Amino acid sequence: MYHQEKYKNRIEKSKEKLTKAFKLEKVDEFPVITCTKPYFLIGSDPKKIPEDYYDNPESMMKYQLEGIERHMEKVNDDTVPYFMPWFGTGVLPSAFGAEIKFGYKEDPIVYHPALNDIKGIKSLKIPDPEKDGLMPKVLGFIDFMKDNEYGIPVSITDIQSPLDTVGMMCGRQNLYLWMHDDPTAIKELFNIVTEALILWVKKQKEIIGLELDEANGLQHIWTPKGIGIWMSEDDDVMISPKLWDEFVKDSVDKILNAFGSGFLHYCGNADHNLDNYSKLKNLSGFNNWTLNDLNSAYKLKEKVCKDKCLMICDFTPVNIKEYYQEIIDNFNPNGIIILSMVTENIAAANGGSISTDRDDIETANQVLDLFKLYKK
Repeated sequence: MYHQEKYKNRIEKSKEKLTKAFKLEKVDEFPVITCTKPYFLIGSDPKKIPEDYYDNPESMMKYQLEGIERHMEKVNDDTVPYFMPWFGTGVLPSAFGAEIKFGYKEDPIVYHPALNDIKGIKSLKIPDPEKDGLMPKVLGFIDFMKDNEYGIPVSITDIQSPLDTVGMMCGRQNLYLWMHDDPTAIKELFNIVTEALILWVKKQKEIIGLELDEANGLQHIWTPKGIGIWMSEDDDVMISPKLWDEFVKDSVDKILNAFGSGFLHYCGNADHNLDNYSKLKNLSGFNNWTLNDLNSAYKLKEKVCKDKCLMICDFTPVNIKEYYQEIIDNFNPNGIIILSMVTENIAAANGGSISTDRDDIETANQVLDLFKLYKK
């Protein structure tokens, strides 16, 4: 039977490497995480996914455990395992009334927004984590997972930033029109969502037994004490610098401050908001899914992350050697973490992703073999 204690020395070494990256200490190698069985379902073989993944906490934990055990046995990277109570990106929007759609062996999505009229903002209330939307279900899964016999810690569920959450609650088109028509109402909406997000994260940490400035990990990357939150800001790629500064900045600052410090994530290119990011307080760094294009990561490191950690992430690309050799040739390993998400059916390519069919363990070890040759 798997137990974390079996890999104690390896895990401690990985934590040490990752901590040095977060602290920007001088190192001679990149920390590399090659995740072979993510907690989300996109890209995974449907035949291997249990039908009751989102209904039975035992099934979710067993599915993730099997992936952890197989990975730790066959891939010697810097993975630090944890359980993730994963219910897609719409948990907080669901608590405000957004409709969630569960597909067959697919990740849940927001199917209908919570607000179709800007006047509805006035009637919004802070949701109750024990009663509203998917929140009680997530808490139930956390409660089941936390006292496991495998020694594996539990993380908080996926956290979407106020911008992403409000976009799902209103629909993006409505949101940007309403920013123009009634900015006061939208600022109030951001305030409500910000307070709700902080309350939601605190409730999860209370049940898990985490301090406010602890998270155990998100997106398969372990984080040390002092980093208490990690938010997805994917909609940053489409919002103008002016609107981000007016509507988003204060919410992000408030949340980072509430949990000691934290990271932001986005997929793709948000170069137009780099100046805004430089103004954030308590920002520990960025998690950038490059979509097989490293240009944004270069600029992010140069303009924002000189004194912050940068996680360069993506689905493992088709062109493994070319892509990772470019990183090795152009990035100093100090303050850098590599996450290569190895899924069986998706690979990064051409500024996005394509369908593929490959052995995840073999692919993960191909990535690691490239980095093993590197010494600064």
